[in-house]
Amino acid sequence: MKIITLKMRASFLLFVSVLIYLVLIFIGSSLSTLPIPQIISYQDKFEHFTEYFILGIILFLNYKLGVKINKIISVIILFSWPILDEFHQSFVPMRDVSAFDAMADYAGMIAAVLSLHFLFRQLKNDVK
Repeated sequence: MKIITLKMRASFLLFVSVLIYLVLIFIGSSLSTLPIPQIISYQDKFEHFTEYFILGIILFLNYKLGVKINKIISVIILFSWPILDEFHQSFVPMRDVSAFDAMADYAGMIAAVLSLHFLFRQLKNDVK
Protein backbone atom coordinates (compact mmCIF):
# COMPACT_ATOMS: atom_id res chain seq x y z
CA MET A 1 0.00 0.00 0.00
CA LYS A 2 1.44 3.33 -1.09
CA ILE A 3 1.46 6.15 1.43
CA ILE A 4 0.05 9.41 0.09
CA THR A 5 2.02 12.29 1.54
CA LEU A 6 0.81 15.78 2.26
CA LYS A 7 3.00 17.10 -0.58
CA MET A 8 1.39 14.66 -3.02
CA ARG A 9 -2.08 15.79 -1.95
CA ALA A 10 -1.11 19.45 -2.26
CA SER A 11 0.41 18.78 -5.69
CA PHE A 12 -2.78 17.10 -6.84
CA LEU A 13 -4.96 19.97 -5.59
CA LEU A 14 -2.71 22.55 -7.22
CA PHE A 15 -2.78 20.63 -10.49
CA VAL A 16 -6.58 20.40 -10.36
CA SER A 17 -6.78 24.15 -9.70
CA VAL A 18 -4.65 24.76 -12.82
CA LEU A 19 -6.97 22.57 -14.89
CA ILE A 20 -10.11 24.26 -13.55
CA TYR A 21 -8.73 27.72 -14.27
CA LEU A 22 -7.67 26.70 -17.80
CA VAL A 23 -11.21 25.41 -18.43
CA LEU A 24 -12.61 28.73 -17.21
CA ILE A 25 -10.32 30.62 -19.59
CA PHE A 26 -11.38 28.31 -22.43
CA ILE A 27 -15.07 28.89 -21.66
CA GLY A 28 -14.56 32.67 -21.55
CA SER A 29 -12.68 32.54 -24.85
CA SER A 30 -15.51 30.52 -26.40
CA LEU A 31 -18.06 33.30 -25.89
CA SER A 32 -18.83 35.36 -28.98
CA THR A 33 -19.57 38.42 -26.90
CA LEU A 34 -18.21 39.08 -23.47
CA PRO A 35 -20.60 39.99 -20.67
CA ILE A 36 -18.30 42.77 -19.41
CA PRO A 37 -19.09 46.22 -20.83
CA GLN A 38 -16.11 48.23 -22.07
CA ILE A 39 -15.86 51.32 -19.86
CA ILE A 40 -12.29 52.52 -20.41
CA SER A 41 -9.92 52.29 -23.35
CA TYR A 42 -7.59 49.29 -23.26
CA GLN A 43 -9.88 47.65 -20.71
CA ASP A 44 -9.63 44.36 -22.57
CA LYS A 45 -5.83 44.40 -22.20
CA PHE A 46 -6.21 44.98 -18.47
CA GLU A 47 -8.68 42.07 -18.34
CA HIS A 48 -6.23 39.83 -20.20
CA PHE A 49 -3.41 40.92 -17.89
CA THR A 50 -5.50 40.23 -14.77
CA GLU A 51 -6.84 36.89 -16.02
CA TYR A 52 -3.35 35.66 -16.78
CA PHE A 53 -1.84 37.22 -13.64
CA ILE A 54 -4.11 34.87 -11.69
CA LEU A 55 -3.05 31.98 -13.91
CA GLY A 56 0.58 32.95 -13.29
CA ILE A 57 0.00 32.77 -9.52
CA ILE A 58 -1.56 29.33 -9.80
CA LEU A 59 1.20 28.10 -12.12
CA PHE A 60 3.93 29.48 -9.86
CA LEU A 61 2.46 27.75 -6.83
CA ASN A 62 2.02 24.56 -8.85
CA TYR A 63 5.67 24.80 -9.90
CA LYS A 64 7.06 25.79 -6.51
CA LEU A 65 5.06 23.40 -4.35
CA GLY A 66 4.34 20.60 -6.78
CA VAL A 67 6.03 17.36 -7.72
CA LYS A 68 8.31 17.12 -10.77
CA ILE A 69 5.53 16.55 -13.34
CA ASN A 70 3.72 19.64 -12.03
CA LYS A 71 6.84 21.69 -12.69
CA ILE A 72 7.09 20.46 -16.29
CA ILE A 73 3.38 21.03 -16.95
CA SER A 74 3.52 24.52 -15.42
CA VAL A 75 6.36 25.60 -17.70
CA ILE A 76 4.64 24.18 -20.78
CA ILE A 77 1.36 25.97 -19.94
CA LEU A 78 3.18 29.20 -19.11
CA PHE A 79 4.73 29.38 -22.57
CA SER A 80 1.95 27.88 -24.69
CA TRP A 81 -1.47 28.76 -23.27
CA PRO A 82 -1.72 32.41 -24.43
CA ILE A 83 -0.94 31.36 -28.01
CA LEU A 84 -3.33 28.40 -27.85
CA ASP A 85 -6.03 30.65 -26.41
CA GLU A 86 -5.66 33.18 -29.22
CA PHE A 87 -5.66 30.38 -31.79
CA HIS A 88 -8.85 29.01 -30.24
CA GLN A 89 -10.48 32.43 -30.51
CA SER A 90 -9.87 32.43 -34.26
CA PHE A 91 -12.61 29.79 -34.51
CA VAL A 92 -15.12 31.67 -32.32
CA PRO A 93 -17.64 33.88 -34.17
CA MET A 94 -17.12 37.62 -33.59
CA ARG A 95 -13.71 37.01 -31.95
CA ASP A 96 -10.31 37.50 -33.51
CA VAL A 97 -6.67 36.75 -32.91
CA SER A 98 -4.67 39.55 -31.36
CA ALA A 99 -0.94 39.60 -30.74
CA PHE A 100 -1.55 42.44 -28.27
CA ASP A 101 -3.93 40.23 -26.27
CA ALA A 102 -1.26 37.50 -26.16
CA MET A 103 1.33 40.08 -25.05
CA ALA A 104 -1.02 41.22 -22.25
CA ASP A 105 -1.47 37.55 -21.28
CA TYR A 106 2.28 36.94 -21.12
CA ALA A 107 2.82 40.22 -19.25
CA GLY A 108 0.28 39.17 -16.62
CA MET A 109 1.84 35.76 -16.12
CA ILE A 110 5.38 37.12 -16.02
CA ALA A 111 4.38 39.83 -13.53
CA ALA A 112 2.79 37.21 -11.27
CA VAL A 113 5.74 34.83 -11.47
CA LEU A 114 8.29 37.57 -10.81
CA SER A 115 6.24 39.06 -7.97
CA LEU A 116 5.87 35.71 -6.24
CA HIS A 117 9.50 34.79 -6.90
CA PHE A 118 10.69 37.93 -5.13
CA LEU A 119 8.09 37.54 -2.37
CA PHE A 120 9.16 33.94 -1.69
CA ARG A 121 12.82 34.97 -1.75
CA GLN A 122 12.14 37.82 0.68
CA LEU A 123 10.19 35.51 2.99
CA LYS A 124 13.04 32.99 2.86
CA ASN A 125 15.57 35.72 3.73
CA ASP A 126 13.39 36.96 6.60
CA VAL A 127 13.29 33.47 8.10
CA LYS A 128 17.12 33.24 8.18
